[in-house]
Amino acid sequence: MHYFAATRRRRDEGFRLFGFAHPLAFSHTWLAALMAVSLAGIPTSCGSSPIARDQAAIGGAAGDAQSVFRRKALRAVRQEDVDSALELLRQEFRSLPGGPLPEVTLAGMLQQEGQPQQARMLLEQAVVALPEDPEPHLALADLAWRDRRLSDACLQYERAGQLAGEMPDDSPRKARLTEWALAGLGSVAETRGQSKLAFELFSQLLEQNPKHSQAHYRLGHILFALQRSEEAIAHLTAAAESNPNAPTAELAIAGLHQQAGDTDAAEEWLRRAADSATSNAQVQLALAKFLLSVRNAPRAAAAPIARVIEVDPESQEARTLEALTAWSTGDLERAEGLLEKLTLDNPSSVEANAYLSSVLAERGGPKRVMRAEEVATLNSSSHPNSVPAAAAFGWVVLHAGKVDLAARQLEAAVKANGADRDARYYYARALYRTGKTRAATEQLTTALNATGLFIHLNDAAEWGQTLGLVPNEG
Repeated sequence: MHYFAATRRRRDEGFRLFGFAHPLAFSHTWLAALMAVSLAGIPTSCGSSPIARDQAAIGGAAGDAQSVFRRKALRAVRQEDVDSALELLRQEFRSLPGGPLPEVTLAGMLQQEGQPQQARMLLEQAVVALPEDPEPHLALADLAWRDRRLSDACLQYERAGQLAGEMPDDSPRKARLTEWALAGLGSVAETRGQSKLAFELFSQLLEQNPKHSQAHYRLGHILFALQRSEEAIAHLTAAAESNPNAPTAELAIAGLHQQAGDTDAAEEWLRRAADSATSNAQVQLALAKFLLSVRNAPRAAAAPIARVIEVDPESQEARTLEALTAWSTGDLERAEGLLEKLTLDNPSSVEANAYLSSVLAERGGPKRVMRAEEVATLNSSSHPNSVPAAAAFGWVVLHAGKVDLAARQLEAAVKANGADRDARYYYARALYRTGKTRAATEQLTTALNATGLFIHLNDAAEWGQTLGLVPNEG
């Protein structure tokens, strides 16, 4: 019996909530679905530049007619000309049978541009104006799922599935919208811990579309949790074959092992993936990030980073990691040169400017420290909510001798969400300089005992030994 025919029976049986699934549980977003950002729930590297974000938002190649309409519409949204954006998207809809509704596409753009209330209002209006169309319900369901309003999401997905089933069989949108509803219901079930129901829903989705990447990917996760590894690998392999943005099966299995806390197995699968795909930038980056963030092994990470740069010399992510490895291993001159190039190519990068100012300050000398302060000041004022920018500013002014200012800035950075081990180390140094030895020791201990990349691990460990601390790493 298919899901939508059995909706009332399942609802009567009731749902049992077991809490949310793992952090990488299927993250279906209606923005991704309607913008053709493929395979929701699988990490992609769109980059952080405005151009990359625009490409993700409009979908397709630059010369594609669909992309032209969406690019113009997105520009209109940013100019607060919503009416013109909607008309452009209606032109696209008329020329693209089976495409997304203009109202839903526009709502996705509003959501992307930080206007969630306007997006939700537009979708609610679309539900009233188009009572027999499932797509506004699907968009609202995705919003509810993202906010973990699972009951609301489930009701909207169910209603959308019923409406999709009532569409004419020759409708070019029927199959896509039915699959969307099934995928959404599967995600709700999986998030609730209802593995059996999720398995049934994603299996039903594959009956309708055997090449549905997301269904294969989620089934791979479910089967892995059930310790059916061979079947899990088969589905994850199928997901990768169906979608160029999907990770390889080995990479996906590595991620699942890491989520389960088995870092040794995760590394084994990552290395297996990297050895079999030396020119796959996604795989090499995954290994490099693991070695840096989990193993704190910058020298070991250098090899996969070099492979990425060999394949893609312009990769901002790989070049940033290259600079971090140089910094971590004490090669400040090389780190400075790499970061200078990065900030020249991407002047607005918060992280690159934060790293550059910190390295300049550490290299020392009046001119470098002065420039470091200029870079850090501009970066933190341009991005007042950025923890990396605030931490770098505090570290730089500490090197400039402004101890009290540094302590205040670093205290704020550490209290904010997202402070890393280096930020705590910086704060410990500032506290020590102000004579607060006990507080400094506490911050240093926290930094040493935490996990993740620690640029200043060796310096922190040596300092900890002089203070009588025994770090967990070193």
